[in-house]
Amino acid sequence: MSSFINLIQQFVEYLFGLTQSFGFPSYALAIILLTIIVKVLLYPLMRKQMQSMATLNKLQPKIAAIDRKYGKNPAKKNEALVKLYQQNNINPMAGCLPLLIQLPIFVCLYRALLNFEYTGGFDSFYWIEHIGNPDPTGIYLPVLVGLSTYAQQKIMITNKNDRMQNTMLYVMPIMLGFMAIRFPAGLCLYWITYSIIGTLQQLAVNHGSLFGAVKHYMDKNNGNAEAEKEDAETDKTNKADKTNKTGNQKKTEKKQGKQNKSVEKQEEPAQQPEELEHPDQQDEA
Repeated sequence: MSSFINLIQQFVEYLFGLTQSFGFPSYALAIILLTIIVKVLLYPLMRKQMQSMATLNKLQPKIAAIDRKYGKNPAKKNEALVKLYQQNNINPMAGCLPLLIQLPIFVCLYRALLNFEYTGGFDSFYWIEHIGNPDPTGIYLPVLVGLSTYAQQKIMITNKNDRMQNTMLYVMPIMLGFMAIRFPAGLCLYWITYSIIGTLQQLAVNHGSLFGAVKHYMDKNNGNAEAEKEDAETDKTNKADKTNKTGNQKKTEKKQGKQNKSVEKQEEPAQQPEELEHPDQQDEA
């Protein structure tokens, strides 16, 4: 493994030489180029894993229905999931082999950049004087590490109802963000670039291309805006109907009240005047 680590470090020096020939000597740019090359070379291995995740994401409604139906019966639940995977020609373990192949490469890259000796200067990056040291602010790069990790995990999650996956969606970015406070800035640059490219690749696989992904999210946002507009118009119509209904109800009640008073007045028995006693009767009395 040490020979492979040395090979990676030599390749970083070679890429740094390329940046010098282009007139932009920078070890930070060399690390970014290294990350892009690694992602491109590993893409054929990762594509199978990404396609499996994309298919599982499309089956989320059916998986959720199985979870609801057999939540208290794990055996029935697993049986239904296996049947669903067979019907859709999915092997959930298909993405594990490419991941296992990539792990040694990731470890070597990590160790190569962690112990890399930057020579000849040109090892600064914006506010960071030396990318072999941690971010002096302790904020910017660690936050970017956490956000880029969250974005990649969010797009790659296969079961939104899985408690473990939902927990790791937040735990991993926070944990890596705190670890990045002490990581060399060059290693943080590698991880941020790696996560961003991985997110873009997964979006391209999910929607056919990056243009398809952009179109999907634009249509989704337009749909949400139209839905909000329709909801606002519906609320406005309902309020107007309610106001009209209240006004008409008051008018009806007022009219009904008048009618009731009129009927009561008509039904009141006429008061008969008291008969005066006959004068003769008064005399006799």
